[in-house]
Amino acid sequence: MNVASQVIDLRERKKVATRAALRRAALDLVLVHGPEGATVDEIAAAAGVSRRTFFNYYASKEDAVLGITPPQILNYSASTVPILQLALSGKGLSEQQLFDL
Repeated sequence: MNVASQVIDLRERKKVATRAALRRAALDLVLVHGPEGATVDEIAAAAGVSRRTFFNYYASKEDAVLGITPPQILNYSASTVPILQLALSGKGLSEQQLFDL
């Protein structure tokens, strides 16, 4: 493995870790404070990143909770749509159901 590929691998690992930290923070805050009580600023702070960094990974706090990044939106199957509708309805999903999306 050459130095350039090692740098890319490290960069990709950091991106994956940041994305996971943001999603975990979003889930934790929404579970504690509800969807309306959690803010992007709180999610970013809990993940140890800036608000700007948050928006490099997710378009909204709802996307962070669901783990939806722009390219993934096109990958959802028809069987996922009812789960997403339930999640967005505010009727609640368990943490495990959110991670299973």
